[in-house]
Amino acid sequence: MNRLEQGQTVLLRLGAGAAIAARVDTVDADVAVLVLLTPPLRPPVAGQPAEVEATSKRGIVRFDVTIKDVDGRGTVRVAPRADGAATVQRRDFVRVDAVVPVVVRDGGPDGPPHEAMTLNVSGGGLLLTGVSGLQEGDSAFVAIDLEDGSPPVEALVTVVRIAERNSRAVRIASISARDEQRIVRFAFARERQARIARDG
Repeated sequence: MNRLEQGQTVLLRLGAGAAIAARVDTVDADVAVLVLLTPPLRPPVAGQPAEVEATSKRGIVRFDVTIKDVDGRGTVRVAPRADGAATVQRRDFVRVDAVVPVVVRDGGPDGPPHEAMTLNVSGGGLLLTGVSGLQEGDSAFVAIDLEDGSPPVEALVTVVRIAERNSRAVRIASISARDEQRIVRFAFARERQARIARDG
């Protein structure tokens, strides 16, 4: 499991359940210790098969693991179930220029809120302005107001690049399938509007 890095944000997938955001506390070839960033509805149990998903420069890397033990305080030890890991390319999403409000919480889902704005939006990531405190590799929880009268889209994001004018390019690390579809539909609708305006 030495492709994981200490401090890295990963997803822990337990069967068909939702992915749980976690931070790698320690890692070696035989075991990794993960600190869960959000409490799961159904906590993992020792012996349970699971999957750890991490992002590398080549794409998304998934490890088949077994839960070794859980300490009850949100720390989980996992061990690989098979040699190697599969690298999967990230999906391509439509990216559109869109300025909508975002609430950013960089101290966890209940951390202090900071108001920010998007500069562009896609199903796989955002370009944010007003979050100068976040550095490359930092993670934060965001609530994106798509201004459609529905509750904000919520996601865990990771900063992948400090862009021009001190903006932050972030990758969406964890999001519900429903909220991902909402962002994708929003991006397609904005792209269609821009094309109509451009073509007359």
